[in-house]
Amino acid sequence: PLEIPIEVLPPWYKRSALLLALAVIGALLLILLAVWARKRYREKIRVLHQELEDKRETAFRQETDIAIMQENLDQVRAESRANILTLELLMRIISVITPGMKWDLVMENLTLYLLRTPGVVAFEIARKKGDKLEIEGFSELTRSFISARVPYDPEDCLACYCQVNNKPLHVANLAIDHKKYLLERDSRIEVYQSAIGVPLYLEHSQKASLFLFSDRKGFFDTRSLKALGVVAAYIEQIV
Repeated sequence: PLEIPIEVLPPWYKRSALLLALAVIGALLLILLAVWARKRYREKIRVLHQELEDKRETAFRQETDIAIMQENLDQVRAESRANILTLELLMRIISVITPGMKWDLVMENLTLYLLRTPGVVAFEIARKKGDKLEIEGFSELTRSFISARVPYDPEDCLACYCQVNNKPLHVANLAIDHKKYLLERDSRIEVYQSAIGVPLYLEHSQKASLFLFSDRKGFFDTRSLKALGVVAAYIEQIV
């Protein structure tokens, strides 16, 4: 008899090597898919967190801006009220101080009314006498009357500068703006933050100046300066 050996192989898609290869590829694909999905999820979470932080930062900036605006508005309102009160009090001074009034009473009334203004902590009237400057006034900071006699030097004395140049002064920040007028800072008034002053002439054409001082920077404005000029002009007429 004739014998022919025949080996029947399984189809290619049933071969163990191929199945193993497919299983490995499938597992790798699943792993890659899982890694990609996880990465995408993390990226999405990161983007959401970033958007949330941006919104929080924007909201915080807006709240800060609103708070600053409110603070500035409150400050403007307070300064406006203070300036209006300043004008009112200065006008009252004109109605209280009468012609022929003794100088001591003039100073008492100036002290009484000028220092009622919130923010005004001192006033001075300075006169030129020879080579000296005689100063009178009152300071709330020391709760005492001011009486001083200093050398007449327009290079380091704000009142002297005002008299020599015969012009009003509006100094919003004494610590910095004094450089516009003086070579050296006027140490006598360095306790104050801002000032306004006007020149005037007293009896016998004596050079003088009237100054107001505040413990706040930028407290005075042009209206306060004009009102102080009116008071100074009135004092010139009655003294």
